[in-house]
Amino acid sequence: MTMTRKNTVRSKVRPVVQKEIRRAPVPRALRARVEALLNENYAFMDSPVFRRKNIDAELFTFEDDNEPQLPLTSWYQPTRDEMLDTATTGAPQLMKGN
Repeated sequence: MTMTRKNTVRSKVRPVVQKEIRRAPVPRALRARVEALLNENYAFMDSPVFRRKNIDAELFTFEDDNEPQLPLTSWYQPTRDEMLDTATTGAPQLMKGN
């Protein structure tokens, strides 16, 4: 008497494991410089608008993919305030361009 085995396919469901791609380490000198910069106090405009999810897509999606032109700034001339100089009074002085 010969015994035959049925060909059965056992499918095992294995979870997909994604391997983490290890990036090159950041050099210590560069990390120290960056951490010093991150500890600085930066002025920023806090607004609830920027807390909305996907706000960047809303802000940077333009009609017909036409980005609006930036306003002209040729009229702008920076000024300097002499706050520490008590002899200077009146309007701020214009800075000399190069």
